[in-house]
Amino acid sequence: MSCNWNLTSAVYDPVNGLVYAVNCPLNEVLVFNTSNYHISSIQVGKEPTGITVNPTNGYLYVSNKGNGTISVINPDTGEVVNTIYVGGSPTKIVYGDGYLYVFNRLSNGSDVIDVVSQHGVVGEIITENYSDIVYDPVTGYAVFSTTNGGIYAIKGTKVVASNTSDEFNCITVGPAYVLAVNPNNGDIYGESNTSIIVYNPYNLSIINVISTSGYPYSLTYYNNALYSLKAVLIASALGYVDITENLCEINLKNGSSKVLATFPSEYNSEAEFYCYSKYNVLTGANNELIAVGTSPSPIAIVNVTSGVWMGIGVNVDDIDGVYDPITGYIYAVDHYSNIIYVINPATDKVVKILPTVFSP
Repeated sequence: MSCNWNLTSAVYDPVNGLVYAVNCPLNEVLVFNTSNYHISSIQVGKEPTGITVNPTNGYLYVSNKGNGTISVINPDTGEVVNTIYVGGSPTKIVYGDGYLYVFNRLSNGSDVIDVVSQHGVVGEIITENYSDIVYDPVTGYAVFSTTNGGIYAIKGTKVVASNTSDEFNCITVGPAYVLAVNPNNGDIYGESNTSIIVYNPYNLSIINVISTSGYPYSLTYYNNALYSLKAVLIASALGYVDITENLCEINLKNGSSKVLATFPSEYNSEAEFYCYSKYNVLTGANNELIAVGTSPSPIAIVNVTSGVWMGIGVNVDDIDGVYDPITGYIYAVDHYSNIIYVINPATDKVVKILPTVFSP
């Protein structure tokens, strides 16, 4: 099993319908077309880990942990047009209100959030044990959480609101490991091991708590619901911990939740645990969620109505195949990804991907 595709972060651009996913091992950004499943790549800096998009011009910003830089990509040309030096080891990144907010661990071991313009770092906010960060377009705040239970809102170089309490109605809710934002009313959602926490977007007070369980990898708001990707740990026969992931849908009106889809252990197996990160990102598009992660199916497209998903693989377990003399195409089944590849032997290209049964 290879770590050649280990997608640590991704964004969806609704203007061009493309998904951009950071592939850390190969120092590149994968460009995934959700219409025809075509994948291309853009080379960036060393050990890229985070990506964000400027919605006003579509420019992409990639944080490169290995050389302390941010690569700026023009999506029209698919090229890096600028490199911003920030130093340290930048990881997660969001764009908002003309600034980039970047988690960074400096060479002296301290944790900061760099506030970055197109010319470089304009300010630093000292923090520790940071966990996740999102931008709220309603308030204009960048909101970040820490593993010790704090949540903070930033406007430019200043902290404008904070909440360091992890209790609600005398119940401990725990730190918000992952965050999401409701772009309609600005509400901030955080998820701990026990709860979905709803925060007031202006003062970050807790306004509601929904019980849940499982270690959250990512959280996204899409089509009036929350979708959480959770890890389920299973002991393997070799004594290692294997990981299966459940995609859960949380109803914000009544607080109920259900497992929408389950990715089997082959999707994110323990063999991939030694890659840099196992965090996944969910992105909404066309009544679908797009989950990105590690081999062998680093991209999974999930229908939010039926929960049916298909994977786009890099290490294809082509159990069987057949040549059709009428169409001239080869049809090969992928055991891991639950799909059939339609291949044109004249061009050696995949021309179509067909969903099929589980583990064909």
